[in-house]
Amino acid sequence: MLKKIILKIENIIIKFILDYKNSDYWYLLFLNLKVDSSKYKFSKTFLDDSEPRFKITDLKTNKTIHFGYRKQGLMCYRDGIKQRGYFLANQYMIDTLKINQNDYIFDIGANTGDLNIYFHNISTKVNYYAFDPGLIEYNSLKLNVLDGNLYNVALGDKDGMATFYYKPEFGDSSIIEMFDYTKKYQVEVKRFDSFIEENHLEHVKIKLIKVEAEGFEPEIIKGIGKYLKNVEFISADLGFERGFSQDTTAPEVLEYLIKNNFEIIQINKDRFCFLLKNKDYEN
Repeated sequence: MLKKIILKIENIIIKFILDYKNSDYWYLLFLNLKVDSSKYKFSKTFLDDSEPRFKITDLKTNKTIHFGYRKQGLMCYRDGIKQRGYFLANQYMIDTLKINQNDYIFDIGANTGDLNIYFHNISTKVNYYAFDPGLIEYNSLKLNVLDGNLYNVALGDKDGMATFYYKPEFGDSSIIEMFDYTKKYQVEVKRFDSFIEENHLEHVKIKLIKVEAEGFEPEIIKGIGKYLKNVEFISADLGFERGFSQDTTAPEVLEYLIKNNFEIIQINKDRFCFLLKNKDYEN
């Protein structure tokens, strides 16, 4: 009974601190009470609408992660920076793979680049390519990832421009229109194969493509085109996120990849994420 009362009180406090009607002071005070104060500290950073608003700093290494939204900070970093990296690697099942020095990793829907934390955690220097069309996400990405290749574009099945429906509080933005988006704006869209050729990566062996695009995954996967043969692993979040009806993209994406000689090797049922391996991949 006591535990239920304590949980109810904490939920009331969380609801209060996530409300932007109150000062950032209360939000940061709550986060700093939650985190190990001997290791990490939350503080404010920039205040412009297109810039990240908060940051968490590792007091021992001086590593800092910038982010834009209260819910994001509470959900992602309450256990610290390193744990965020391990958590994402586990969610996408990347921690089951042997990642080698200088492997090519493509993070599509990178948000603020938290997946890259994992590679630093395991002391593996990879060729990290990150894509995110979000405004605050990309500005955070530039501050968080100093050793990667970063692109403020969306990947898809055709080159051109598209409307981007921005719902950034916890990474729910998409090219597919949904309910309750904050605003919309035009973004550049590139086919993956166009990007590969423009950057002279035709002969590169890609260890992993991680895809999280809030329902736009089929277009991204199909845009890889003939370079799908160069990809060893794909980890794709195919949850119920596409459009107004919140459909899963799993049937379409999995059917396409299986027809192209990929096989499912692991499933994270909690996130509805699939890890697939290219059966024809040659090192």
